[in-house]
Amino acid sequence: MNLLCGLALFVATICLTSAQTVDNVNQTDGATILIVRRPTNPQGNSPRNLITTPFSAELLEFGLFLSADADCGDVDVTLSSLEGDYFNTIFDTADGAILLPVNGNTGDNYTITIVTNDGIIYEGNFYL
Repeated sequence: MNLLCGLALFVATICLTSAQTVDNVNQTDGATILIVRRPTNPQGNSPRNLITTPFSAELLEFGLFLSADADCGDVDVTLSSLEGDYFNTIFDTADGAILLPVNGNTGDNYTITIVTNDGIIYEGNFYL
């Protein structure tokens, strides 16, 4: 009897945990990820004007949607997390957009890094 009660409690806990994870993922669906140009000279010689970035990203239920509003050629894109997830690809910005896989859990901390052929680095961070 104790074994049966323990098994029922275990199954109920798993079901509730799964439902909570799905709710948290849905809350981030459609979240815009801020992507900024990483300063190449942190000594204070950065421009005083607002620097626009040609990249934007949106976290969707099925991955990270990265788009480019200008043709920057082929860029190197890396998506990694502190928890060990890693994905690297080449994005032809003439295509306009690419979908990157996000396979983490709620609370995981991700960084997207975009490096152009000119060596300009753009970066964004987000949590699931």
